[in-house]
Formats: sequence, C-alpha cells, structure tokens
Amino acid sequence: MKSREKTKEQLLEDLASLRRKLTAVRKAEAVSRRREEALRAENERLTGFMRSATEALVILDEELNILDFNEIALGYLPPGTPREEVIGKNVLDFVPYLRDTPRYERYRGIIRNGGVYQEDVVLFPGPEQRYLSIRAFRAGKGLGIVATDVTERKRAEEALRESEEKYHRLAEIAEEGIAIHDQGVIIEANEALARMFGYELSEMIGTYAARYATPETWELILKKIAAGYTEPYEGRGVKKDGSTFWVELRGKPVLYKGKPVRVTVFRDITERKRAEEKITRLNSALWAIRNVNQLLAREKDRDALIRGVCAKLVESGRYRGAWIVLMDEAGALLGAAEAGYPGGFREFLESFGGRVPPCVTAVRHREGALTVSHRHEICRLCPGVSRWGEFEASCVRLEGAGRVYGALCVYSPPGMILDEEEQSLLSELAGDVALGLHTIAVEEEKGRAVRAMQLADERLHAVIEAAPAILWALDPDGTITFSEGRALEALGLKGGELVGRSVFEVYKNAPEAMHFLRRALKGEEFTAETVVGDRVWSNRYVPRRDGEGNITGVIGVSVDITERRRAEEAVRESEARFRALVENSADGLAVIRPDGTIAYLGPSNDRILGYGPGENAPARTIFDYIHPDDHPRLRDTFARVLAEPGSVIVSDYRCLHKDGTWRTIETTSQNMSHIPSVGGVVVNFRDITERRRAEEALRQREEQLRMIFENVNDVIIRVDERGVVTDCNRRLKDVFGYEPEEVIGKRFNDFPFVDPSFMANLIEEFSKAIATRRTVLLTFEARRKDGRPIFLEASTSRISAPGGGEGALTLIRDTTERRRAEEREREAEKLRELDRMRTELLANVSHELRTPLTTIKGYASMLADYIENLKPEERREYLATIERSADRLNELVESLLDMSRLESGMLRMNRKPNDIGPVLRQAVEEVRVRSPKHMFVLSIPSDLPIVSFDARRIRQVVDNLLDNAVKYSREAPP
Repeated sequence: MKSREKTKEQLLEDLASLRRKLTAVRKAEAVSRRREEALRAENERLTGFMRSATEALVILDEELNILDFNEIALGYLPPGTPREEVIGKNVLDFVPYLRDTPRYERYRGIIRNGGVYQEDVVLFPGPEQRYLSIRAFRAGKGLGIVATDVTERKRAEEALRESEEKYHRLAEIAEEGIAIHDQGVIIEANEALARMFGYELSEMIGTYAARYATPETWELILKKIAAGYTEPYEGRGVKKDGSTFWVELRGKPVLYKGKPVRVTVFRDITERKRAEEKITRLNSALWAIRNVNQLLAREKDRDALIRGVCAKLVESGRYRGAWIVLMDEAGALLGAAEAGYPGGFREFLESFGGRVPPCVTAVRHREGALTVSHRHEICRLCPGVSRWGEFEASCVRLEGAGRVYGALCVYSPPGMILDEEEQSLLSELAGDVALGLHTIAVEEEKGRAVRAMQLADERLHAVIEAAPAILWALDPDGTITFSEGRALEALGLKGGELVGRSVFEVYKNAPEAMHFLRRALKGEEFTAETVVGDRVWSNRYVPRRDGEGNITGVIGVSVDITERRRAEEAVRESEARFRALVENSADGLAVIRPDGTIAYLGPSNDRILGYGPGENAPARTIFDYIHPDDHPRLRDTFARVLAEPGSVIVSDYRCLHKDGTWRTIETTSQNMSHIPSVGGVVVNFRDITERRRAEEALRQREEQLRMIFENVNDVIIRVDERGVVTDCNRRLKDVFGYEPEEVIGKRFNDFPFVDPSFMANLIEEFSKAIATRRTVLLTFEARRKDGRPIFLEASTSRISAPGGGEGALTLIRDTTERRRAEEREREAEKLRELDRMRTELLANVSHELRTPLTTIKGYASMLADYIENLKPEERREYLATIERSADRLNELVESLLDMSRLESGMLRMNRKPNDIGPVLRQAVEEVRVRSPKHMFVLSIPSDLPIVSFDARRIRQVVDNLLDNAVKYSREAPP
C-alpha cells in the first residue's frame, strides 16, 4: 500500500514537473512567435524602406557577396541584368577594378573594426560616366552601402566654375569697367574700372562705392537699384584726383559664389557728351545760317541785307551780338550794321576816322576766322568790353567773286570759343553774304551794262571788218550763221561765204576741231588751239543761252597763230637745250677769278648749298664759303690749278650751306683762265655729305644689324646651297635648347626638332623658296632638345651668300604664347564689335532725328516771319507739314524702341494694303523744304497696284535714300 502511495506521489510530482515544463515550452513558443513576428515586421519595414529609398542600397556579407539591394542600385548595373543573377555574387564580379583601390581595403576594415567611410566616386568612367556619393558602414557581420547620384550636382558645380572663370577672363579683357558689389561694398572689379577712375585695383577692392560718384549720382544709383532698373543710365563719376567725368552705368542683380550681389558695368562717355554738346552748338549755328540764306534769296538792298544777317545771327541764341562792316578795296569804310551790340557802335566806328576797325584790317589779309578775347589788344576799344566783360569773338572776312567786301564779327559767351567746324560754317556764311553783296552789285551794274552793250555792238561791226581774225557764230544744229574777218583769206574764203553750211561738213577732215565744236554746243565755254591744214588757230568758244538756260548757239573768235607758234617753238627748243645742260645737272657750276672772287654761280647751287640766283653774297670770294680749317688746302689747290692752264684737280672741302650747316663738297677744278669768255677756274662741285654719312651709316648699320641679329626675338638661321648652317643667333638656344656651336657647320636636317616625314616636307618648301626667289611661310609643331613640344612659325627667303653663291635665310618664331593670346584677342574682338554697333547706333539716331527737326524749324520760321503775307491755304499746308514732321519725329522715337524690340525678338511688321504714291509724294515734299537748292523729280506710274507693306518702315527707307542723295550730290544750277 505504502509502495503504491509512493508511486502515486512520484506520479503527481512527475505530473507537476511535466506541467512546469509544458508551461515553459509554451512560454518559449510564445516568445519565439513574438520574435518571429518582430523579425517579419522588421523585414517588411526594411524591404519597404529599400523599395521606397531614393538612394541606392546594397547589403553585403563579410566576404562582400551581395545579399540584397533595391531597384535604384539595380539601375547602376548594365541594362537587362536580372535580379536573381546578382544575389549571391561578389561585388568584384561587377566592379573588378575595385580590388586595386584603397576603397576595397577600407571596406574590409569596416567589416572587421566597424566605422563609417564616405567618398565621391566615378562610376563607369567615360562619356556617360556618373558621379556617386558612397557611404559605407558595418551592417551585422557584413557591409551596408548607401549610394547617392550626385552627377547633376557635379555638373552644376563644374558649370559654375567654368562660368566664374569665363567672367574673370571677360572682365580682364573688357574695355568697360566692371564691378561686383555687395550692399555697396566692392568685392570684385577689373583693371579697366581701376584705370577709368585713376586707382590701382587693390585700392578699390573692399571700399564703399559711394566714394566714386557725385552725391547726386549716388542718390540716383540707389533709386535705380531700389526700382530694379537694369537699363543703361548716365551719371558723374569721381576720379582719384577729385575730377569728375560722365559715365554710363548699367547694373543687374546676379548670384556670385552662391550669394546675391549686383554687377555694374561702367562706360566712360565723356567724349560722347562733348560730341553731343558740339552738335547742339552746330545746330544753332546751322539754324542761323539757314535763316540767313533765306534772307539772301529775297533781299535786294545792300544795307537791309547786312542788317538782316546780323539780326538772324543774334536771334539764333548762339551769339550775343553780331556786326558787319563794309569797305572798299583801299580799306575805307562804306557801311555797317549790328544787332545785339551795346550802345556806342556808331561812335566806335567813327573813332577810326573813316577807316575800318583793326580786327577787320587783320582778317582782310588772312585766310579763315580770327578768334580773339576782350583781353586781346585788338579789342581794347570795343564797347563790348565794358558791356559784356568776359566774351569770345570771331571775325571773318566777307570774300566772294574775287573781292573782299568787309568783315563779319560775332560774340559768344566765355568758354564757348568757336571750334574748327563752326569757324568753317561761319566762313561759309561769310562767303554767302559776300556773294549776296556781289549779286546786288551785279544787278546794279546790269543796267549800265545793257547800255554799254548797245554801244559796243555798234563798234563791233566796225572792228569785225578789219579784224585779223575770224568771228563766227553757229545755231544749235551747228549751221554757220555768221562768218567774217580778214583771217578768212588764209583759208581762201570770203566773208559770209560759209553762212548756211554745216560746220561739221566744213571740218569733216579735222576731227579735233569737230570735237571742240561739239563741246561748245553742249554748253562748255573754253579756249583751245586747233590745226587745220598747215595753219594753227587759237579759238575761243562761247555758248549762248536764252532766259531759261537753253543753248541757242555758239559764238567764237579764231586767230591764226601759225607764225607765232613756229617762232615760239624755235626759241623754246634753244632755251630747253641750255636749261637742260645747266639747270638739270646734278653738279654745281662756278667760275672763280684768279683773285678768288666768284664770277659766276650756276642755278644748281640752290639744290646743293641752298643759295638761289644772285644770293652769293655775303660771300665775296670762294674762301668765304669754305671752312677756315680747309683754307690751307684750298690755297694750295688753287695755286696749283692756276700754275698750269688746262690742268684738272679733284679735291673735297667743307662748305657753308645757307642754313648754317657745313656740307662736304667734292670739287673738280680746271684752269680755263686762258679762254677770254671764261677768264677763270671752272669748278664743278657736288655735295657728298650724304655719301660720307652713308658710308659711316653703313658701318654703323652693319654693327646694328649684328646686334639685332643676336638680340632679335626670332631665331635666324642662314644656310648655303648645300643646306649647311653657316650662321645663327643666340635665340636658337632659347627656342630649341641647342647652342649655336652645335648647329653651325652641320646640315639643317641633321637635328630632330620635327618629325622626319615633316622634315622632308620642310626641306622641300624651303628649296622651292630658294629656287623661285619667293618667301615661304610655314606653321608647324616642333620639339626642343629636351623633348618639350613648341609651336613655330618659319619663313625663308633666298639671299646671296657671303663670298658668292646662293643661300637661304630662315626666321623662326616661337608662337606658343601667341596662340594663347589670339584666343584672348578673339574674345576681345567680340566686345569691340559690340562697342562698334553701339557707336553706329548713336550716329544713326543723330542723323535720323535731325531730318524732321529741320523741317519743323523751317516751316515754323516761315509762319513766324511771314504769316501776314501767307494765304490761309498756305498756312494750313505749312501747319500740316509741321504736323507730319512731328509725327515723323515720333516715328523715329518709336524706331528706337523697335530696335530694343528687335534685339529681344518682339518686333512686328504692320503690313497692310497701301498705295505707295502718297508715301513717296510726302517724303519728296518734305525734303524739298529741307534742301531748297537741290532739284527733285518725282515720277510715279498711275497704274501701280495696291500692295501690302508697312508704310512707316518704307517711309524710313525713302527718307534715308533722299538724305543720302542730297548729301552726295551737287546743287541744282541757278
């Protein structure tokens, strides 16, 4: 019983033990399930992370075998690679070159010791290479790698680096000043800006930009920056010396080294401003001249004319005052007028006792304008000194038709002295006024001339019958209408015998005479000689015209000058022979009497010693010309020549030139005192100063050439006909590395400075140059003695070798640095082309704006001066023309805006059906007003179709064509 109970207890104990074990197993299973679920969830999270990651993720084991990777990483493998072919493979299977890099050992070290390694690497080097930023770390027992594609970032950084380098290159070669500033502090600038403001570049960097501008300009700059303005505008800059100048600025915000800054370009426009001011002054002067020309066209009274001229000049606003003084040929005062002049002008003129003022006398005897100030002695009596104080004056003579009529004087404010162009305009105006005075005088003389003509006509008939000449007349067709004169007898003709016959029939065998007659019938007046048979005639041809300028015939006078020409020819030939012998001789000629005095000095002395005929004084004897140190030799030579009649001695002396210098003269002296017509020693002499100088210069030149040969920057090599180097300069070592001693005496092609195949071509080209006597220029790459490559430019020419024979001279230039400079020059040329285009734009704008302004001023002046004399329809026509010109001016301004639109690609053409006729008529009407001295003929067919075009653009083209035609064509005949 007891045994069974014990067994029961054991069973119960075993059961409890089993239950405890079962509970432990169940707890272990629960923990295992939780762990499995946690691992499953972690695996799902890891898988989701790898799939959603934007970087490439790769998991490797401790042997660098691939355990897992995401789709981003698969994209870095060759296209079409299956995922299952990658799992389990070693990373070296895909990147075999990794084993030879330090990166491989770093990966192995991270697996052993932990840590993190990061590096930027190049994947698949080549045209399609990619840049990756790799981060490696220990993952369990293996390695984890995160790779980010930074290709675009790398390319952006490279582009930024290239952009900054390009900016620096452009900034250094640009002519404009360029500055980069941050909040007004200059952080970068170019040398052009420093030169423009007179600073060293280092002095400007880090300074505040306000110090380089006037206060007004700086305030303007701040306003432009605040408004975001990026177009050009003007201001005043301040240089280091404190002076100011005009500058054009253009700024815009940019990013510089990742930071927002502002770039400003500066352009010195001082000269442009001066040119604009000059144009304004000249326009005022031109306006006054135009009004004066209108006055000249209508005024017929002398005194009214000069009063009007003075008034028009003052009305222009360019001059404070003006006066005109008229005088006769002896300088006596004939009349005067003034405008804007202070009181006392009449008393001022009377103070000279009927003569003209000193300034008028001064310009009477000189060309161009006389410009003076009130401080000048010539102006001390002028009332303008007390009235205006400071002023500038210019006085120009009134000259025309071969006569000086007087002078015109204008006064300007101080500092506005007339420049060369305005003086030229003033001189031209003075000529026009003189021509107007001449025209008035001519009209007054015309009446007297008509009466004198009637008397002369009566006398002419009496003279014709006895004149030793032929007086003739032709109608427009060349028919002889008059033929009289005693000289007809030389032709076997009588008076009137040729009347009614064609002149071309009479002179059909005299082509020269027919040519002159045709010229005369075309309207040319001239004098010419003709040969008819064996007679020489001097003919005067005078075309006759009617009141409208049409040719109505030709009148002429023919004089027989045959005998006179024969006599003149004989005398001319005799004189020519003597003159050719004496005057054209290269040597001088002199005759010296036995006592040493000069009996004769030839005309060639002028060329040799500078003394003209009759200028042998102050020299009384030959010794007065010769240098004192040469007198002993001269006395000895002269004595030996006199001792032997007919003897010839050659010597040389220093002789005094008219300009005070001593010239070396070679003389050949011959004693001809035994010939009565000579009576002395004949000396032929020539100036050998230049020959002596040339001999000395040649010696010095040889020394200089040797210095140049040794010191020139080019390599110079001289070879003989066999190609052996006979000489070279020291530059050979600098360029090729060879000492001259290594080359001289050896053949040119023994030195391996170029490829052997090219050496053969080089030798062939140089041989052609020697054979054809032409210069050959070659450019090629060579190598120095040390193997370094260089670029060369070589030219060779055929020369005569020393000691006879032929050879070649070769110049070799190292162009390695020039090639680099040429690249920089091309960039600079682009900037210069941009500057040229800007300059042309300014010139075109000035030309275009002046045209409508001239028309507006012209018609406005007509309305202002003659409105009471104009009919209503004329007034409306003038006002309409002014309105059209104003519209035209508005169109020009619009054209400037069009240029901006054209540059930005926004210009549009306004084409629509139009009739070209009205456009052309309006353009011609306006140009006739601007250029009244030119004749314009407009012919438009009536059947022109309506076509589609932009009327405003076509009008601009037509205006330019008309203005250029006026500028480059002559004025219409009166």
